[in-house]
Amino acid sequence: RAAPGGARATPERDRRLGDGALAEDIRPDRAVSQHSDTSDSLLTGATGFVGRELCRALLERGDTLTALSHSGLQLADGSPTLALDLAEEEVAIQHLEGIDVVFHLAGIAHQHAADSAYEKVNHQATLALAEASCLAGVKHFIFLSSVKAMGLADDDQPRNEAQCSRPEDAYGLSKWQAEEGLRARFS
Repeated sequence: RAAPGGARATPERDRRLGDGALAEDIRPDRAVSQHSDTSDSLLTGATGFVGRELCRALLERGDTLTALSHSGLQLADGSPTLALDLAEEEVAIQHLEGIDVVFHLAGIAHQHAADSAYEKVNHQATLALAEASCLAGVKHFIFLSSVKAMGLADDDQPRNEAQCSRPEDAYGLSKWQAEEGLRARFS
C-alpha cells in the first residue's frame, strides 16, 4: 500500500471521504465541505493508541495517507511511517502540499516530562503545524485535544464545554493553550 521511498499509501485515486466525515475548515475564506471525492490525509501520531486505529480505518476506506510518528515504526499492515520528533522539527511543507485533511494526534501524554516539553510539543508544535497546513492549502485541520484541557471538575458529573476551568497541570495546560491558539488564529 505504501509508495516506494515514502509513507504515502496510494491504493487508487478515486476515494470517498465517507458520510460521517466532518471537519473544521482552517481557512476562513474557504467554504467547508462535508464530503469529497478524494481524501489525501496526513496523520501525526500514527503509531499511538488512537493513531493506529485511525490509520487502519483511513487505509481501509481507500484514502491516501501520509503517516508520521515519533518512532518511524511501521503500521500494523506493514505501511511505513515517517519519523518526526515534534520537539525538534516541523513537518516539511512538501508533506503538506496536496493534503486535504491533517489529523494532528501527536503529543506528549502519560509521561513525566518537563513542563517546557509539554509546551513545546503539545502547544507550540500544534500551532506551527496548523499554520503550515493553512499556508500549504490544507482544507481541514483536525486536532485531537484532551479532556484534561477542560481543567479540574467540581464534581464527578459529566460536563460540557461551558463548564471548563483553566487546567493546573502542564499536560492539560498545553492542550488548552493549543485549543485557545487555534481558536484565536483560525476562528
